[in-house]
Amino acid sequence: MSDSQSQTDDNSEASKEDKGELRKIDTYLRLYFNIDPDALSDDDWAMRWNELKWALAEGHPFVTPKGRL
Repeated sequence: MSDSQSQTDDNSEASKEDKGELRKIDTYLRLYFNIDPDALSDDDWAMRWNELKWALAEGHPFVTPKGRL
């Protein structure tokens, strides 16, 4: 296997992991904020994700009514 093929395989694997993480974040945004993440601009999506991370870290009752993630 050539170096370029190895890099391509590594990039494909990283891309799959990134897409999986994005899907998880989108699910959290839908669940906690009742919004469609696909309708958000990239900046708005990032702001909502940062707000949710903050709320989770602070143990805000809005996101932890019956326990933590």
